[in-house]
Amino acid sequence: MRFLFIVLFMLLTTHTGAQEAQGLVAVQGNHTAPAYDESKPNAQNGGEEISEYWALLGHRLKITDSLLVVFTLLLFFATVALWWSTRRLVQGADKTAERQLRAYISVDSQTNSRQSKNQLFHFYLTIVNNGLTPANEVRILSNVEILSNPIVPIGFDYSMNAPPAGTGLASVTSMSPRQMMRHTTIGTRLSSQQLRELVRGKLFFHVRGRVSYEDMFSHSRVTNFSFVIFVAPDKRRETVWHRTEEHNNSS
Repeated sequence: MRFLFIVLFMLLTTHTGAQEAQGLVAVQGNHTAPAYDESKPNAQNGGEEISEYWALLGHRLKITDSLLVVFTLLLFFATVALWWSTRRLVQGADKTAERQLRAYISVDSQTNSRQSKNQLFHFYLTIVNNGLTPANEVRILSNVEILSNPIVPIGFDYSMNAPPAGTGLASVTSMSPRQMMRHTTIGTRLSSQQLRELVRGKLFFHVRGRVSYEDMFSHSRVTNFSFVIFVAPDKRRETVWHRTEEHNNSS
């Protein structure tokens, strides 16, 4: 911008100088001007002609018009640069607003109930929408399995198949901002031997799954979860939920 002001100042100065020169010629109009010889350069003609042109590639260009063209081009490029910067600023503001307002679903451990004569192991998860806008098309898939090692190996296959469409087994819901809901995963019935090994710390539960949903900006999102569960031998002691190294991420 400083360069544009300098060019504009030069343009105005040149134009003012030309006007002063014309006034000077008018004042001196009552004097007899010497004969002008076109075969001689301006310097040899006594400087009677005030040149308003410069030579460029064999062409005579008027100085004021040339400066005006240059200034107009510079102004055009500055306008384009300002438009581009404003466009990027608006796009950045839109992305920032989306990140601040979109739905964020998280999965937290809650508790479990033990197997009894009439009941299987139940594991309860807390699903929370931590965002400021609703989450739509919320689908929760989960599974529980028995492990003989509390460390889930790297590269474990966490893939899960959703229930086929039209079977009535799929569950789809929506979640309002700050809404919490409980999801239950039910295990299989364990034998007496498995129950003994479970309370002795030789067997472990692995609860895993994913939550898929769409935010208000029509973007598909996924939250994965994976817990290894240590069942205490004493029913009065709390069960330990441990997040695994993998499959605890979100988009």
